[in-house]
Amino acid sequence: MPNHFQERRKFIRVKSRNVIKCKKYELSSLNKDIKSTMSKNISAGGILIESNKKYTIGDVLTLELNLPGWRKFKSKFYEVIDRYDILPLKVVGVVVRVEIITDNLYDIGICYTVIKEQDRKVLDKYIHRELGIL
Repeated sequence: MPNHFQERRKFIRVKSRNVIKCKKYELSSLNKDIKSTMSKNISAGGILIESNKKYTIGDVLTLELNLPGWRKFKSKFYEVIDRYDILPLKVVGVVVRVEIITDNLYDIGICYTVIKEQDRKVLDKYIHRELGIL
């Protein structure tokens, strides 16, 4: 029997259990409602998080991805100072999927809309290392 399933994702995903901080993006800087949550999987194009806050499709979120060691894949053109290795990757994304897990727990699929191209490349290298491809 032929397999009719065709992968539509542009980027490889890897399972990920890292702390992610997210906040609904608003033009007003008064929104201080930062939530810490856990990632479930991640790619260079998006992330799936587990959240006790229900977002809706189309919500724009600012994200801080705390991925241990991700910065070591940055270009060595400049000297990397160790304290910067713990800095999170900051991106902006839009909610593209919401699934209810329980009454107060949701899977939230987010597609990155604002990410530096260099950071996307570094994230892709990080993911390949996590998969054992590098």
